Amino acid sequence: DGVLIRNYESYEFLIQHGFDRKVILDNNLYVFNQYGKNFCKENGISSFTAPMELNGNELQNLGIEEAELVIYGRIPVMVSAQCIVKTEQRCTKRPVCTDLTDRRQKTFPVKNHCGFCYNVVYNSSPLSLFAQREEWYRMNPAGIRLQFTTENSKETSVVIEAGSRVRRENTELVMGDTEFTRGHFKRGIT
Repeated sequence: DGVLIRNYESYEFLIQHGFDRKVILDNNLYVFNQYGKNFCKENGISSFTAPMELNGNELQNLGIEEAELVIYGRIPVMVSAQCIVKTEQRCTKRPVCTDLTDRRQKTFPVKNHCGFCYNVVYNSSPLSLFAQREEWYRMNPAGIRLQFTTENSKETSVVIEAGSRVRRENTELVMGDTEFTRGHFKRGIT
């Protein structure tokens, strides 16, 4: 049906090869104002992902009726060169998920990407906007997204069921004792 892209080089590649389906920008290709939205429309980009850097009021002002909103998922906090597995042991040429622990004993999942020898470090707590349903529902996003990175099959099933309940039952939902972050949705960047 289409593709989700994470860099403008991919967009240029698609244009050069005559791609004629839907193109959606991921959240790291910031569409944070009306100029960005107009740029998308003028260049045939179908949709975008609501930027995670904007809070709820800023998203409302931007207008995300043609955007996807991530309501669950681990947010990348850093991309680093030099594979963590290669640094700790030796290169296995296999992608794995490892952990880093900071001085406050917070554990950050790290996924290595062997094809290009880099890591993505994710937030220690996943984003969850299930309990803010009324706020984001009023914004009328074109779609909502659950992003999975480190979850096992059981955890994935629980989150999918929670997402379905939030959408189906028109209710907000708090997900048990698990620690979550609201990202910038409630406060924005300070």
